[in-house]
Amino acid sequence: MKNKFAAALFSLTVAFGIWLYVITTVSPGSEDTFSGIPVTLQNEAALSERGLMVTTQDVPTVTLRLSGNRTDLIKLNSSNIVLTADLSGIYEPGERKLTYNIAFPGDIANNAFVVESQSPRYVTVDIERKITKDVDVALNFQGEIADGYLADTQNPSMDHPQISVTGPESVVNRIAQAVVDVDLQGRTESLNEALPFTLCNTAGEPVDVEQVVTDVAQINLSIKIQKTKEIPLKVTVEPGGGATEKTSDIQIEPSSIRVAGSETLLNALTEINLGTIKLNELTLSKTIQDFNIKLPEGVTNLTGVTQARVTIQFPNLKTQTFKVTNFRVTNVPSGMTAEVVTKELQVTIRGPVAAVNALKDSNVTAILDLSSAALGTSTVTADIRLPDNSPAGSVGNYTVTVNLTLAADEEET
Repeated sequence: MKNKFAAALFSLTVAFGIWLYVITTVSPGSEDTFSGIPVTLQNEAALSERGLMVTTQDVPTVTLRLSGNRTDLIKLNSSNIVLTADLSGIYEPGERKLTYNIAFPGDIANNAFVVESQSPRYVTVDIERKITKDVDVALNFQGEIADGYLADTQNPSMDHPQISVTGPESVVNRIAQAVVDVDLQGRTESLNEALPFTLCNTAGEPVDVEQVVTDVAQINLSIKIQKTKEIPLKVTVEPGGGATEKTSDIQIEPSSIRVAGSETLLNALTEINLGTIKLNELTLSKTIQDFNIKLPEGVTNLTGVTQARVTIQFPNLKTQTFKVTNFRVTNVPSGMTAEVVTKELQVTIRGPVAAVNALKDSNVTAILDLSSAALGTSTVTADIRLPDNSPAGSVGNYTVTVNLTLAADEEET
């Protein structure tokens, strides 16, 4: 009796286990819901070849309710169910509804389940034309450069003054410029950096360019920054004609110019010499001369002024003309006799008032050096001499006619 009861109990336990296994694991009528399954869009290359692109920002997701064997259902989750939608059949821009295919993990047949419901049944994508255009790079300078320095913002050097942008037509058409922010605050050295840019509209406002690509990621920018300095203009003054730099009134306009260059160059540059003024050649009471402003290589004239005007006057000096009849010849060639053809020479003398007033015609002598004179009549330069220690002097250049003949004994020979 006991054996029969034990066998019956064992049979009942086995039957219950089989029943439990069937309803919990093998049961063909089981269902389950899988949410947030992403849909993969395929054949975007085909769209690109047609000048189109997907502009839908969010990845479409689907919820599936499936029925089938419990043994198969427990192998599924939202990440191993594969949903794909084919884009190859799209030829025009606009909103498009696409069906999607459902695939399960490799060890589960695609017909292992019945799709009880799918939401949504179609995925919606936005299609736009894909266009490319070039936009200018615009520099947005920020901050103040260090005092005494200059940034050449008018002549920047960029490896890409334009960049190419590609993306949805509606977005690309709003892009007008690529703006590079350039911080100059406190800079004393030239800038040479790779800087990012922001794609902006005509008003300089950033455009949402998540789906836009560019041909470059940064702009290599160089901007020269130089030290500036005010440099005085000077002239070299050779005294003469009774005048010195101290007794002359010399005005230079402009008196200085502002220049830019490296610290080394500008530290060495203390003045700009325009040229030489020979006071003994200035015969007028007021003379104006223009000089070109020449700068060392590497130094830039910021004023744009290329010439300086020098005005020379002699406010405290007197100028007077004397009649010279005293001629003295020197260095007469051997075997020759000299005759001064010029008998009278008008010579301008300039100097302090008292010194000029103290002179007479007889005090002025013309010295004639004949060492280079040739036989016959020739013109030689006259060296005008005044009494020793006279602060006055002759103004201008003078010549005298002289005739050289053979000496009498040379003729007889």
